[in-house]
Amino acid sequence: KSNMKKKTEPLATYIMTNYVQTTKSDTAAGQYITIISAFKNFLDTKGIDNHLASMNFHTLKAYQDYMCDEDPKRVTTINNKIGMIKHFLKQISKTKQYDYKYSDSELDDLESIPDIRSKWDKRSKQVSLTEEQIYTLYNLSNLTAEEEEYKDLFILQCWTGQRVSDLLKLFDRTYYLDENTISYKNKKTREDVSVKLDTYGYQIKDILKKYANNQFHYIDLNLLGEALDTL
Repeated sequence: KSNMKKKTEPLATYIMTNYVQTTKSDTAAGQYITIISAFKNFLDTKGIDNHLASMNFHTLKAYQDYMCDEDPKRVTTINNKIGMIKHFLKQISKTKQYDYKYSDSELDDLESIPDIRSKWDKRSKQVSLTEEQIYTLYNLSNLTAEEEEYKDLFILQCWTGQRVSDLLKLFDRTYYLDENTISYKNKKTREDVSVKLDTYGYQIKDILKKYANNQFHYIDLNLLGEALDTL
């Protein structure tokens, strides 16, 4: 019975690819398909069964170890890839279209890789922008529509300093805005947060108005927020 099901059921990576193609924008889907393709190459190389029944803790742990052996310094990238695949499988499980239960996969037991780099190594990767540089970015005009969305989101993060899960609140109108502050309730701690609007406040207001009600065409904020919260 198990063998018959495998013959009729599409490959797990095909199901994941179909999921992102039917639920995400073309640009976002292309980025996610790259992640799925790399995962498929790993399964093929290692001879691991590419069906939903094999999408469990042991398979993704093996993939995690494989990527660590390839490049142990890319901790964030590795954690992001594993997090995305887990997210796709969880969403597929919710559709109940296939005989796959995410709750039985033990994937939530797979922990992210700790970053063991020294403080000096971490700081060497950090770049601080000056206010003048942020203003320069804000005023750029020779950008594509997709680049414009990423630029605006980046500017908003620079001026508010909020985690992505809280940044989502600034696009679903669950905040209070006056002349001097933006206020909302923190998602993680449930505490009230107030961000003071200084001389750059007009930039924040312009961006919020521009993308009111999450009117992005290239950025999937909901998926980005859920994936990063999981990590």
